[in-house]
Amino acid sequence: MYHTPMVRGIAALGLMILAVTIAEQTPQKVFKVPVELVLAHAVVTDVNRHPVTGLDAADFLLKDNGVPQQISYFKPENEPFRVMIALDVSGSTHPKIELIKAAVKRFLRQLGPNDEIALMTFGDEIRMPSGFTSDREQLERAVDIVASGPSNKTILYDALSFAVRAAFKGIEGRKALVLLSDGFDVASGIDVDVLNRYLAETDCLIYSLVVDTEEDVREHMTGVLRRKPEFALVLDSSLEENEELVREAARYFVQRHGRSARIWLLARNCYHGPLILAGPSVRNERLLARIRLVNPSMDWPLKGTQVLAGNRIETFVITDTMEGMEARLGSCILPQCKVIPVGKGADPGEWQARISISLETRVADLRWAIEALPESYRLARHNMEVMATATGGRAYQLESVKRLDEFYELVARELRQVYTIGFYPSALTPGYHSLEVRTQTPGFFVRARTSYRR
Repeated sequence: MYHTPMVRGIAALGLMILAVTIAEQTPQKVFKVPVELVLAHAVVTDVNRHPVTGLDAADFLLKDNGVPQQISYFKPENEPFRVMIALDVSGSTHPKIELIKAAVKRFLRQLGPNDEIALMTFGDEIRMPSGFTSDREQLERAVDIVASGPSNKTILYDALSFAVRAAFKGIEGRKALVLLSDGFDVASGIDVDVLNRYLAETDCLIYSLVVDTEEDVREHMTGVLRRKPEFALVLDSSLEENEELVREAARYFVQRHGRSARIWLLARNCYHGPLILAGPSVRNERLLARIRLVNPSMDWPLKGTQVLAGNRIETFVITDTMEGMEARLGSCILPQCKVIPVGKGADPGEWQARISISLETRVADLRWAIEALPESYRLARHNMEVMATATGGRAYQLESVKRLDEFYELVARELRQVYTIGFYPSALTPGYHSLEVRTQTPGFFVRARTSYRR
């Protein structure tokens, strides 16, 4: 939720380009279903919660806003699905990524031989290692290249939006998305309410495998509190004549906070990732001397300069102007960077206070976040449950990724028990419609979406 308008625009453009690339590169089999048809996926169980198979369209009753509807489309439980496997690969998954990949490969083998499967990953960006295919070897190769990212950002809502509105676009018939995540969203361009509106417009089943990472996150945040603070400085200037203003602010930062914090000095316009000009092992005197040699208006050559891998460090960008800054900084600039403008006319007292306040409130903000973790995770789990059940799917709570095989197996088995029912609404009223799906047989229970949005 921290995107600037420019970053949101770039993100939206990126999603469009990614969708077009997938459409161009992945041949799609299109199941012809009329545009106005509304689909509902249904799982039927008996009084003992055992699945009921062998039903046909005449066994079902369907109501739209309380009005009975004629069933015009029906697919039995053994029809193939288009399945998208969505993996959260943000920084918190790094210690477990190999376990996750192994479980995904086993899941591929459990799905139906005629199912077509795609693989999507997300952390601070959305990637599609594979479009829809029934070639299991190709899919396993795609799983092999999956890696967890260095960022702690998780654009979960953006990823789900992309899946149902772009990756599944033009694909009709039986669709399912199997999501693995802890449910935490950080920095998406949309909120959960917007996402739920999008989900109400789709006929895609969602199964959420919710991994409990609360204790891991608490341990990490508590460790950050105990450690000496660590920051990175990026010096940027649009004009050579303003370079000294930028260097002066950087020197203030080091003199004011250098003894109580570890400080990295990074180059600007680092297309291959943040480039280290000086690391935290350098003494303050040498760091100040290095700052005097930096030209904030010039690009730094890559040769002989080490790339800072896995940049999760809180970064301050000291610049003479924010205008054109993103173009000048390339991949150094991140949405969570704190930008300190120090150009001509800027009040030194104001930017000095801004640096001090940012550093002083860091500890208080971190302590508040640790205290809020139980409620934050409760809300994340709730949102994952709501998203799944609204589509007719399910959410499973996993205490550990070691149980991932067990829950993937449950999903694979249930996809072979899903009926798909379609109807042409007798009322084309825009907005939300309540939906009721049941069987003619007393004692049978039906789980299906309970509403849709036109």
